[in-house]
This record gives sequence, structure tokens and C-alpha cells, in this order.
Amino acid sequence: MGDILSDLVLYIPFLYVLHMNLWTILVFSVLLILTETAGIMGLQIQASRRYDGPMGKSDRAFWLGLLGLLTVFHWPSITVTSYYIWVVNLLMLYTVWNRLSRALGENK
Repeated sequence: MGDILSDLVLYIPFLYVLHMNLWTILVFSVLLILTETAGIMGLQIQASRRYDGPMGKSDRAFWLGLLGLLTVFHWPSITVTSYYIWVVNLLMLYTVWNRLSRALGENK
């Protein structure tokens, strides 16, 4: 749980500084929680802990780190940054699906 909270504490202010829409930040936060929780849900059904991607913790850290680096050089506009975060959101949604479906498939 501390791992999930630390991610939220790091990423929410970062997205706020980038002038993200409140809904974008909210959806990102919920998907971040779901992604990490979906990984440990396999244990609840006697399957393994799932680390399936494409947007696990290290992938998220890489892509948001890249966004931070690009922001230092004033490269992405607010519109591009918003699309970037929504692509990350979609990939996190796909990650949740991957993790849950593979945990269920493993448990059969």
C-alpha cells in the first residue's frame, strides 16, 4: 500500500504542475491504483503475482520521467502533454485487463 501511495504522492503534483485537467489527474490516479492492485489480485485467487505490462511501475516511471525531461526543455505543449498522459492512461487500462485476465487464466 505504501508503494501505491508513494506513486500517487510523486505523480499527482507532477501532473498538476504540468497544468493537467482535474479529470485527467483523477483518471490517472484511479488507473494507477487499479494497475498495482490488479497485480496482487492474482494472489487472492491462488495464482501468481502478476507483473504483466505494458504499463507496469517501471514503465510508468520511464514514460513519466521522459515527460519530465522533455518538460525541462519546454518541448511539449499542454495539448501534447494531455494526449501523452491519456495514452499512458489507456496503456494502464490495458495493463489492468492483462493482469486480471492472465491471473484468471492461470487459475483454471
